[in-house]
Amino acid sequence: MPDWPLDEAQCLAEMALRCCELRRMDRADLGSVVLPELNRLRALGQDNMQYCGAIRGGGGSDGMYNNVS
Repeated sequence: MPDWPLDEAQCLAEMALRCCELRRMDRADLGSVVLPELNRLRALGQDNMQYCGAIRGGGGSDGMYNNVS
């Protein structure tokens, strides 16, 4: 994504750091924190793929990002 929002990137980086905590009890919970956040970020990326296809000139219909789930 050429124009990925900085605040979204920071949120992902902070979550990644929480996943690396030494003590398991201090790590982000996979089911209630990590997975919902990754789903939200995936949806954000998919919503913006139309812009990426337009930039590459492919219109987004035949690019390598089709059928990403």
